[in-house]
This record gives sequence, C-alpha cells and structure tokens, in this order.
Amino acid sequence: VIGGKQLQRFSIRGEKGYIKTYDDLPLNSRVKPGNILVQNIIAHIANPVDHIKLIGTVIEKGEADDLIILDTVNQLANKSNYSSDFLLGILHSRLMNWYIYRFIFAKAIRTMHFDGPVSDRIPIPEIKLEDNIFNEKYCKIVELVKQNQLLHKKLTEMQLDHERNVTQRQIVAINQKINEYVYDIYKLTAEEIKIIETQYPTSGD
Repeated sequence: VIGGKQLQRFSIRGEKGYIKTYDDLPLNSRVKPGNILVQNIIAHIANPVDHIKLIGTVIEKGEADDLIILDTVNQLANKSNYSSDFLLGILHSRLMNWYIYRFIFAKAIRTMHFDGPVSDRIPIPEIKLEDNIFNEKYCKIVELVKQNQLLHKKLTEMQLDHERNVTQRQIVAINQKINEYVYDIYKLTAEEIKIIETQYPTSGD
C-alpha cells in the first residue's frame, strides 16, 4: 500500500503498509499498468521563489500487480495515443509546474489538490507523430523520462554519498534536457523561456 509520501518524481520509495487480500477494496484503489500516479496534495515551496512541485511516476505492468493506493494518490488514466512517459515528462517540466501554479491554482498557498478539475485544464500539445521533427522530440522526452526512472531507482539503492551525488547531478542534467524539449514542443520564444526561468527555480530535482 502506498500513499502520497511514497511517491517520488519518476519512482516509488518505500511503502505505507501491506494488506493480505484485495477483497472488499474499491476498484479505484487498484493500480492499472501505464497509468500515472501523482501526489494528491501538491507541494507549495516558498524558497527561493514561490512555486509548486508536481510529483508522480508511471506504473509499469510488473509494478501494478502489487500496488494499492490510498486517497492521497491520484491515478491518471492515459486515454491518448501518447506514451505515459511522454505525459509524465510534460507534468514534471518546469513549464508545466509554472503554468499550473499561476493559471490553474492562481498562485494559491493553501492546500492544493491535484484532481480531475486540475488535470483536465492542463494543455497537452498536439504532436503529429508522423512528422519526423516532432516525432524525434517526442521520442527524446520518452527516452529521457525512462533514463530518469532508472536513475531514481538506482538512487534508492545507493549507500555511498559520492555515488548518490554523481547520480543526482545526472538527474538534474536530464531534467534540464526535458525542460528544453518541452519548451520547444510548446513553441516558446526565448523571451517567454526567460520569464519562466526567472520565476521558477533552475536547480534541483
């Protein structure tokens, strides 16, 4: 059983507890492969600037069979033709965290829930996968998200500080690449990117 605290960006760490049987559990507590799990309560962070941090991961087939979620986790079903890894990259991007905080949550600092009314208002770009240029960017985001998932899993198993530091720097570099591809897909100008980079932290996970 996992709750919001067990969700990390691109991974799951630990467990809330265990159950012996699935009997009598509501269907929405069961995890379906390919769905995106996101913390229900969004973290508001004041320093160095006001921002939020969406935290979630994609659940693969082998993981889904063993998981039950609490109501502190929202499960997003991917009904599009896009990879869930692509959508996760969008959700974790600096652009989308900036957009959701300012235009959906209206810069609130009270408890913010990531539920249907919020996710329904997230603009997802229309990518023509038959277009080679767009397809290349799409595939790059998917590849980078998969790399991030692998690095986060390795990070939970590492004991030595220098190994963790190296891996964390790799994660930061990958996140920056994802941000750049997302800016490109949404066709932001250099001036627009500068606004977001100024109003949103440029370091960390």
